[in-house]
Amino acid sequence: MGDEPVKISIGLVKNDSVEDYETNTYTKRIEEMANVDLEFVLFPSVETQTKFSAMLAAREPFPEIIDRDLSGSLYQFIDAGVLLPLDDYYENLTYYMRPFLDDPENASVMPYLYSPNGHIYSIPFINKVIGNEWSSRAWINQEWLDKLGLPIPATTEEYLSTLRAFRDNDMNGNGDTTDEYPLIGSTNGWNNLPYNFLMGSFIFPNVNTDYMLFDEDGKLDIAINKPEWKAGLQYMNQLVSEGLLSPLTFTQDQTALRVLLKDESHPIGSMVAASMSIYQESDNKKAMVPMAPLSGPEGVAYTTPYIVLPNAARWYVTSYAQNPELCFRIGDMMWEPQLSVESRFGKQGEDWDLAEESTTEKSLYWNMGIPPYIVRHIDLWTVSLQNHHWGDLGPAWRPYERSDPSLVWNGDEYDYLYTTALAVAGVYQKTPEKYPLPIILSEEENDIAADIKVTVNGLRDEWRAGLVTGTYSFDDWDIYVQELENAGLAEWMEISQTAYDRMQTLID
Repeated sequence: MGDEPVKISIGLVKNDSVEDYETNTYTKRIEEMANVDLEFVLFPSVETQTKFSAMLAAREPFPEIIDRDLSGSLYQFIDAGVLLPLDDYYENLTYYMRPFLDDPENASVMPYLYSPNGHIYSIPFINKVIGNEWSSRAWINQEWLDKLGLPIPATTEEYLSTLRAFRDNDMNGNGDTTDEYPLIGSTNGWNNLPYNFLMGSFIFPNVNTDYMLFDEDGKLDIAINKPEWKAGLQYMNQLVSEGLLSPLTFTQDQTALRVLLKDESHPIGSMVAASMSIYQESDNKKAMVPMAPLSGPEGVAYTTPYIVLPNAARWYVTSYAQNPELCFRIGDMMWEPQLSVESRFGKQGEDWDLAEESTTEKSLYWNMGIPPYIVRHIDLWTVSLQNHHWGDLGPAWRPYERSDPSLVWNGDEYDYLYTTALAVAGVYQKTPEKYPLPIILSEEENDIAADIKVTVNGLRDEWRAGLVTGTYSFDDWDIYVQELENAGLAEWMEISQTAYDRMQTLID
């Protein structure tokens, strides 16, 4: 690459937690390894898309590299000729990505590298964090179960009986039989609404693809108009009508929920939440234990996976690049294992170190066979200002063995990361053998399907909330199903099937 560093301009959205991109230790590592001088163009963190649209309309020049997920505006950039196709570079220049690309185990994710026009325009970021992927989790108050001599519920009927016992027995012992909340959640926060967890006892809630699934012939179908979906909503409605699922769940935000969680009487019997971090510093979390997916009346016990795919593209080479091959090689280099770890955990020796090979310490996910790899000294994600990474921007490849699951456990059995790991073991891979992954539509397909999708999903959410809370009647179920059809559900499914079939050709 020559003796003198090559200047390369890179545009990214400013992260206020980064002190200085020019002097950042992660920047310096990249510059040293690639013999380049990165010049940063910082885009605003708000209304970024508006800024991009204005630049495209005015034909303003872009930096040589854009480090941001452009999936929402990809077609605009392609049509304007701003992005270079990288197909040949993938074929001939990949080094650190090559093992991943050649691994047959990754065949199902390969279509997500491609645009519907058949070209690759970016280098992805893939961060395998098992706790994020399996974050539809529920918790139950073990102290209350012990007081009643009850086991952790395993079926929807057992759960119903347990919640009734929580309601009727003054479980927090303060003399008030009306201040307990057998089951509660909130309108926002990380998976704090109970819909998906409870629906998994009736039908697979595939949130990755708008609740799509496969029919008996292997064709795309959808769950939201099925009798099993209705049965799941009826079960939730029963919980509400019997005073077991608090109506506050559908009106209060996470801040209000946290007030209840901190209450000294701890009036919570069960809750749906991705993490015990919602308890913040309250010791009340010590009473809560994870609950596996409940087996429903037909023996169904699914959980919702949030699948990580390489569609979080982070590294686009633009037509303004003076040396596009070098721009590509830098992105490929950022998949190097050490750099991939540094891009999330910061500077080795200060923020983290490698676990000793002979260590007897456990990783957070030791119970799932993931060995300890990273000893974290400082959690940079909890500090307001740091200068050791870009806030996890840029390409990277972190499998479980080099990501959060491999962190050495600090020994605190109530640490929220550890309790998350315990909960994941109970929900991991509780899915159908095969289900649709996200579907990439072409620009023309998206133009047709976008409005249909918005309308259908709006009807789904409106009727779901109305039926569960009792403001809508199940006697009107057929009206709901017809409204979905009138909104264009069949056309959306047809478009999605065409796109899905096209994606399969990239695997086959």
